[in-house]
Amino acid sequence: MFKARFRANKDDFKKKNLKVFHGSFFSVSASLSPTFRTGVVVSKKVFKLSPDRHKLKRRVLYAIRDEIKKHKNFPKVLMIFFTKINVNKASFQEINEDIKNLVSKVTTAILL
Repeated sequence: MFKARFRANKDDFKKKNLKVFHGSFFSVSASLSPTFRTGVVVSKKVFKLSPDRHKLKRRVLYAIRDEIKKHKNFPKVLMIFFTKINVNKASFQEINEDIKNLVSKVTTAILL
């Protein structure tokens, strides 16, 4: 898990000027921010039971954290990940690869 200062709050979800990027298992809404912040949304349509939803959230946050650690100067962006319904059949490797692709899309598009 990320520290509280790195997690998105209610106000972050209400922002209007977010750019949307799509992957095979996730959609990401992103914009520049004063600090790095991230959030993950897993609906009940994806997993009915909350332990399954939390397990997926932990996996996604772990993959995001790994991607951030690879970059020395990661940009200060707000990224909110929304899961798609087909993520419930995905392995951790597939989730990790999709997160990697989306993070690189976000960083290149936001910084340009």
